Amino acid sequence: MALIIIGKVLLTLLIIVVLLLFLLLFFPISYRLYVKRKETKTELKVYLRWLFGFIKGRYHYPEPNRLQVFLLWKELTTFHGTKRRDKSSSNEKKKKVTNTIPSSTETSNNENSIEVKEEGSITNDIKRKTQRKPNLFDKLKNKEKQITDKYYHIKENVGRYTSFLKEDNTKVLLGDIFTEVKRFIKYLKPKKQRANLTIGTGSPDTTGYLYGIVCMYSHLLGPDVNIYPDFENKIFEGELELSGRITVFMLGMIILRLYRNQNLPEFLDKFKKKEA
Repeated sequence: MALIIIGKVLLTLLIIVVLLLFLLLFFPISYRLYVKRKETKTELKVYLRWLFGFIKGRYHYPEPNRLQVFLLWKELTTFHGTKRRDKSSSNEKKKKVTNTIPSSTETSNNENSIEVKEEGSITNDIKRKTQRKPNLFDKLKNKEKQITDKYYHIKENVGRYTSFLKEDNTKVLLGDIFTEVKRFIKYLKPKKQRANLTIGTGSPDTTGYLYGIVCMYSHLLGPDVNIYPDFENKIFEGELELSGRITVFMLGMIILRLYRNQNLPEFLDKFKKKEA
């Protein structure tokens, strides 16, 4: 009798696990994205829903700048973003510093201590200058050196790379990757999209070129996407709203097909040898 009860419990747990796995793989995750830009201010809102709203998530930027996950109406967890500096608090600190000005008696009493500390402050300044952190100019200079070194390395080996890319197996692999990327983009394409945008580069000719490119591909954007040119000002403003659905199963299948591609391990090995 006990074995029958244990067997029924295990069977029930197995059915629950299979059902949860099935829901996780095949039940779609609905998403909605809203972006609004006015002058230099950008507002972002992202909403996620799964299992008829049983599990929900939302993210707002710039405030409160955190990702919240809900189980029905109860908040499960919160992932905080980067903290912004509070300008009001910094201004208050500056006011406190300016208000605390020492009196004449205090300055006269501290003259001797200041003279004694002058030598120590000079040595500390020298140490700070010698041990200073790299500034933005030094970082940019180092980054430029890394990029130029990489460019010359590629330039010296461009012949080997071109011959490597012309191989039959490499062509087949790149074709498979391109096919999967197109499938991935097509799958992630929003089901609904709405936008009212104003664009301008500050120059009439470049704005015209940009607007011409947008008109060429307007059939891909949909009838609810309206883009207006501004030939006088440098501007990028408007509202954008996207909504759609994705499933873990389809994303996993795309990744699995790329991972099981027979030409991928050979391609990675050859690429590492070319880099060496």
